[in-house]
Amino acid sequence: MPPPYENQFGGLRALYGYMTAHPGKKMLFMGGEFAQFSEWAYQRGLDWMLLDYPAHKQMQTYVKALNHFYLETPQLWEQDTDWRGFEWISHEDNRNNIIAFRRIAKDGSDIVIVVNFSPEIQENYRIGVPISGTYEEVFSSDKTEFGGSGISNGKVKTDSKKPMHGQEQSISIHIPRFGVLFFKGKPRAKRRTKAEIEAAKKAAAAKAAKGTRASTKAVSKTGTRAVTKTGSKAVAKTGEKAVAKTSTKAVTKTGEKAVVKANDAGKQDS
Repeated sequence: MPPPYENQFGGLRALYGYMTAHPGKKMLFMGGEFAQFSEWAYQRGLDWMLLDYPAHKQMQTYVKALNHFYLETPQLWEQDTDWRGFEWISHEDNRNNIIAFRRIAKDGSDIVIVVNFSPEIQENYRIGVPISGTYEEVFSSDKTEFGGSGISNGKVKTDSKKPMHGQEQSISIHIPRFGVLFFKGKPRAKRRTKAEIEAAKKAAAAKAAKGTRASTKAVSKTGTRAVTKTGSKAVAKTGEKAVAKTSTKAVTKTGEKAVVKANDAGKQDS
């Protein structure tokens, strides 16, 4: 990578990001993941002491995150050997050294990748996109933990008034120097007509009314049965027995005692 020093790391991040996004299997020699300066040689070990320097440690962090993102994104590998898994968006901007393309999964979902091979920031750069709605930046090589400047696009709305690159809509983004950006689109929700809204309200009201009638029937049926079956039996079985068994005993046992005690008290008074 040509100097200066910081451009070497930025250019290497761009190279690794482009390699990951492009179709084909990936290969990286040992030591490349933390930007070892000297070429790998089997006669000696790797220059692990380079990880004591922030730039090399950040490169290792970037390669690790990039590998995880690759595995979690089927658009980047599911149709790796099929022409239907790749589509150019823009490849003619040689003045700014920027390219853009799509990677497509078997289910038709896609990821839009933008690569800036130059050391210049591109603000409000516009590219055409296939989906009308919102595009979210799902991965960027320019995060500060990777050694980048931290430029982020977040979520970007498409503009159907500005078609571009053979697409019916486009997005305007900020592209960092040596940046590789991955975007995922979310289609705009279809607006319902007044007739559809009114039909939905009527359906909801009918469903609510049906639920009320069903709950009323449930209460009337179960409540009556509960009273009929359990209430009468409880009175018949327990009420009479309780009166017969406990009341009589109470009168017999306590009444007699009360009379005896009262008579004794009367005799003493006389």
